Amino acid sequence: MGINIALWPNVKKSRVNSLLEVNPTETPIEVEVLLSDKHLELRIWDLGPSFDLSSRLQVTETQRDDHVGGGRGLAILAKIADDLQYSRTPDQRNCLSIVKQYSCQG
Repeated sequence: MGINIALWPNVKKSRVNSLLEVNPTETPIEVEVLLSDKHLELRIWDLGPSFDLSSRLQVTETQRDDHVGGGRGLAILAKIADDLQYSRTPDQRNCLSIVKQYSCQG
């Protein structure tokens, strides 16, 4: 099963735009990619304001407007990812973890 990497710039752009509204010079973003023979995991770390992922996903579904140019990234991720987690660490970092399972055939 393939992963549409074309979605990645949209995810990154969306999160970066919301972070830049807070402080454009002091909001570092780290991306970690973990690859195994069974899954791919992307972890996006930042120091921006935290949010409640489940609440954000509910709002996205109930107030969806197909004519709006943005705001659907998390909903898309929730549909294509096998596991989507968001957490805040004790050192005030946020981590969005996106896991996609696959099988290697060959």
